[in-house]
Formats: sequence, C-alpha cells, structure tokens
Amino acid sequence: STPHHTNALAEDIHLVSTTHLISSTLATLTTTGSNVTPTSSFHETLLLLKVWALQRGFLRGHDTFTTTTLALVLVYLYRTKAIGRRMGSIQAFTTFMKFWSEVDWLGESTLTSGNNMNAAKLLAHKMDKKAAFVIPEEGRNESQTISHCEQSRLYAKDVRDNGHSGAPKTLLDCYKAHYTTSSSPFSSIASQSHHDSPILLDPTMTINYLARLSPSFV
Repeated sequence: STPHHTNALAEDIHLVSTTHLISSTLATLTTTGSNVTPTSSFHETLLLLKVWALQRGFLRGHDTFTTTTLALVLVYLYRTKAIGRRMGSIQAFTTFMKFWSEVDWLGESTLTSGNNMNAAKLLAHKMDKKAAFVIPEEGRNESQTISHCEQSRLYAKDVRDNGHSGAPKTLLDCYKAHYTTSSSPFSSIASQSHHDSPILLDPTMTINYLARLSPSFV
C-alpha cells in the first residue's frame, strides 16, 4: 500500500466532511449588498479555474486537478485571507495562480543541475524546503489549527513517549517525509516519484488533498 493509495481511501471515507468544509466556507461569505457577493465570486473564480485547467488538460485526468481540489485550494486561500472577501473573481483567480506558481511544492526550487548531494542530503534538503499547508478551522488561523489538532497531538505524544529514534518530530514533518523522495530532475538518483507530491491537509490533518498530483504535473 502506497501513501497515494491510502490517501485515496481516506478521500472516499471523508467525502462528507470535505463537502462540509467547502460549504461551511461558502456560508461565511455573506452577502454584502453589492452586485457581486463573496459567494458568487467564489463560484465565478472556480469556474475560471476550471476553464483554465480544461484548456490545458489539467482537469479530470489521472494526474490532474479535480473540481474538488481546485475548490479546496480556494478554501485555503479564503480561510487564510490571501483572498479577501471583497475581491472579485479576476483578483481571486490571479491570487490562486500566484500561490500555485510561487510555492515550493516539492522542495526543489533552490536545486540546480550538477548538484552532488547524496540521497540522504538531497532528501533532507527537499524536506526542509518543501511547503506543506493545513486548511484552517473556522475561527482559527493555520498555526492554531495545527496546535489544536488531535491527530497532531497524538502523534507528538507517541513520538515523545515511545522514543522513536529518527522519527519526524511533528505530524506535518511526517507528511513531508511520506510525500518526499530523494529523487530530483537535478539528480541522477533513481526516481521514486510516486511518493513525491504537494501537501494540502484538511483541518484534522487526515487527508492530503493534493496527494494525487505527481512531480511532473506540479
């Protein structure tokens, strides 16, 4: 069983909670009295993203976005206030594009061709640089969501109480370890790319919504 297979099962099991996550975010975007409400802006932005993705073959394939993953990245941007409630769909679309293109999803942005790192050093470098995000709970920011997450606390307690030597210290670091390999386009080390994926977790830190995406897609 690979992390991708396990994560796919988790996505199916948590379909209702994922739907609730999106709908509860929409519920916080109340009507402002203007012609373009925050709720309609969310839907219009999602429509723009779907058109953009479909035109490029980035939607509804084996290694592509889904409408749900696009919506969940939007949810993250709204909940972290990267997209403001007063933003129109074009501004929100631009914010999404900037976020997706500038984040170091694989921890490879500072690598260059010809680097002579061995596998262990390359893996450590990628894990250190790799971005990983958690969708905030309502009423909390991202760091507060992580610190209050029961899964995160149970993981930290297990590592602390059982003295797992070399285990990642936090649950977020554990996700980085499972979705990062020592392979790279800038290295001759054999590829294990089925494990190398971007990370966007739900508030319970149970599901990685971007686990289906490969390094070549990113």
